[in-house]
Amino acid sequence: MHLEKAGEYRPDFVCFTEVARELGVPRNHQTWKGEPVPGPTTEALGTVARKHQTHVIFGMQELAGNRTFNAAVLIGRDGEVIGIYHKVQLTIGEMEMGTISGIKAPTWETDCGRVGMCICFDLKFPEIAMMLAR
Repeated sequence: MHLEKAGEYRPDFVCFTEVARELGVPRNHQTWKGEPVPGPTTEALGTVARKHQTHVIFGMQELAGNRTFNAAVLIGRDGEVIGIYHKVQLTIGEMEMGTISGIKAPTWETDCGRVGMCICFDLKFPEIAMMLAR
């Protein structure tokens, strides 16, 4: 696992890409329906984060009830989920897949300072950065 290797360097954060959990999986596969948070993926990542005392930011499709979000999950050094960001500015393809848009850009305190996240297409819209700055 790449997280194990990265952990050997004692980083404060290890950041994965958007939808890292689903990379290489066809979009019509069940995997794209998402997984709850916490769930098997965040539990496994949390175990490694705790072992190496690092924060992890991980992109995945989150299944919350019957809704799917393009999410970035922040896991703390203790292996627990600190927060979840839901992508606000979805692409047409994401909307066609039934992905639900987030409505806010929260931030969370860590021992390294305040952390906020945005995902891919969000970067094209200054409103997301403005929400993070507040």
